[in-house]
Amino acid sequence: MSGAREAILARIGRDTPPAPSANVPVESAPADWAQRAQRFAACATAASATVATADSPQAAAAGIADYLERQGLPPRVHVSAATPALDGLVTETRLQLATGGLPDDGATVVTGCLAALAGEGVVVLATGPGHAAESVFLSATHIVVVSPGQLLDSLDALWGLVRTLPAPLPRMVNLILGPSRTADLGVPSRLGAHGPLRVHVVLVAPVEGA
Repeated sequence: MSGAREAILARIGRDTPPAPSANVPVESAPADWAQRAQRFAACATAASATVATADSPQAAAAGIADYLERQGLPPRVHVSAATPALDGLVTETRLQLATGGLPDDGATVVTGCLAALAGEGVVVLATGPGHAAESVFLSATHIVVVSPGQLLDSLDALWGLVRTLPAPLPRMVNLILGPSRTADLGVPSRLGAHGPLRVHVVLVAPVEGA
């Protein structure tokens, strides 16, 4: 039995394509990115999320301020972890960056992500230093900023990316498809049942010629 098991595992190893380098953005050519962005937006909006695009982190921050104004929400945002995708938040004067824990009524959390999956309309978050899962699931509004190289084609591409992450691996990886909702049979679906009522995703486009 052990010999058969070893043969199966060896075959799996031969048939598994090598993981992409962690230092190389995955599928971030502008033309491909635009197609993936369209697919992502279609799937995400079908799940009651909202999606916007931006040309830079600064434009993403301005778009976040516009979104909060349209929703009639306070400009105060809690930032979960420091990533290059969120650099523009510091210079956007219409936003107030909050520190400390979330208030009892949830409020707004802005995060980066590990990846976004075009084929599924899903954003992928991984726990790590400065990014606790509860900061997302206790928020009333979750805004996700996706860097150009983080917009992957599908779930298949995600696992190759996860294999390249440095040790230790994240304690938890969360796949988020739109706002939370009830799912009981025969009961009308309600958003915000056990997590954010609103999920807004900002896709930052790659720079032409980069």
